[in-house]
Amino acid sequence: MIKDKAIETFHKVKIRVYKNKSVNYYLEKGNNLLETGKVNKAYRVFKRCLRDFPTDEKIHASIIKYALQTGKLDLVNVHWGKIDNFKKVNLPADAYINYAKMLQKYNDLQRAMDILILGVTTCSDNKEILSVISEQMPIETNDQISNKSKKLLDEFVDQAIQNRDWNMSIQRIEEVCSIYKQNVQFKYQIKLSMLYQVVGSHRQASHILNRLLHKYSEEILEDEKGYRKIVLYDNGESRI
Repeated sequence: MIKDKAIETFHKVKIRVYKNKSVNYYLEKGNNLLETGKVNKAYRVFKRCLRDFPTDEKIHASIIKYALQTGKLDLVNVHWGKIDNFKKVNLPADAYINYAKMLQKYNDLQRAMDILILGVTTCSDNKEILSVISEQMPIETNDQISNKSKKLLDEFVDQAIQNRDWNMSIQRIEEVCSIYKQNVQFKYQIKLSMLYQVVGSHRQASHILNRLLHKYSEEILEDEKGYRKIVLYDNGESRI
């Protein structure tokens, strides 16, 4: 009887301790445990947070980090699907890389590429991800990239152009070109030439344009119009 009462009191106190705790409280506590190797305790904290805040994407991101650290692919898959805004949850580059490598082991290569490209377009420091694509998962045909990922890459470039950040636009197109390599689409190369012209790098712009004229010389000869009009930027008031 006394023992039962003591257990009941303990659980009431425990509930009171966790009551009204914020998401950040749980995340800080769980991530600290994760970093010190106390993975099981970390997961218990994350599950408690998930029970109280089931729609908060940051807790799903923390569970993903736990699942990657412990090699639980099914758990990664479940919680990855719960996140809509990956920029907001700020997963590190190695999370995208490690997830892709797990998928690669199961021969889910296109999904692995989707994850890496999501990382490229999401992480502010994406150099390591670009390196993994180049060295470990080189693109041989454009079919290796899903339509969803192609759209992401287009938006990645267009966002910088719409912001009129020409140097960032150049950097992003060069990153996209490094993914496609010899299969890079004409539109990216011509935009890159135009952007170099905009920032005053006329020699570089001419070099890219001359290379394109040589590469597509037969297509140009067979083209009915013999030219293409390409809009780089248009906000309704000004156009390039």
